[in-house]
Amino acid sequence: MAAVLTARDETVLHASAVAKNGRAIAIVGNSGSGKSTLAALLAASGADLVADDVLRVTSGSTEVHCHGGTSRLRLRANARVLRELLPEWSTAETSDGRLALAPPVAPPPQLTLASIVLPLFDPACTAPQLHRVRGVEAFARLWAAPRISGWQDPRVLSLFHRDLPALVRLVPVVLARLPRLDLNRESARTLSSLFW
Repeated sequence: MAAVLTARDETVLHASAVAKNGRAIAIVGNSGSGKSTLAALLAASGADLVADDVLRVTSGSTEVHCHGGTSRLRLRANARVLRELLPEWSTAETSDGRLALAPPVAPPPQLTLASIVLPLFDPACTAPQLHRVRGVEAFARLWAAPRISGWQDPRVLSLFHRDLPALVRLVPVVLARLPRLDLNRESARTLSSLFW
């Protein structure tokens, strides 16, 4: 999907996204960084799933919108326990051995993107810490988490150079240094109060 959207000159983030009260948060990171796990925890605290792993965004002059994507979260084996926190979601096994969780409602078609969260799990961290990154640092951190690695097509690279600066100018990009999280309701509530 990311390749198709990019070929159509759409901006795609390697992100999962959830929304509450009509405002979305994108969780951006490379594979295995905890995007889907954090999205599931936030959903367990009342957020709606917007997309998992591939997030299409469009920038206007004053705000950025994200668009509903996949209708399910794909969780790795170590996060399967989150199934218990989302009992109304349907489940299925994926071909790559993950557990797919689908919410009972479809993702909203378009929402305002309120913030971009870059999770960093740090074993030395004892409490969550948020730090806003701006400008070149924000651009570089988003650039470092591509959905499709290794593309060298000049047209694709120019697309990112065109769209990412506007994105980091209009949407707060937050580095979230997080301790190891227990996959339970208490962690879900903690994250929810941290991001909303």
